[in-house]
Amino acid sequence: MLHSPSFDVEIKSYREQQNASVELIQIISNLWYNQAVELVLFREQLVDEK
Repeated sequence: MLHSPSFDVEIKSYREQQNASVELIQIISNLWYNQAVELVLFREQLVDEK
């Protein structure tokens, strides 16, 4: 079964977005826990304090 090129492009894009989000989570966590930097976006903290 052959997939259309657009399907393959969408899967690749989805994986890239997932990888980017994981990297962002790692960076935010590092800043929060190791550097004591609080990141706020639209008046909402990016790390839950609980």
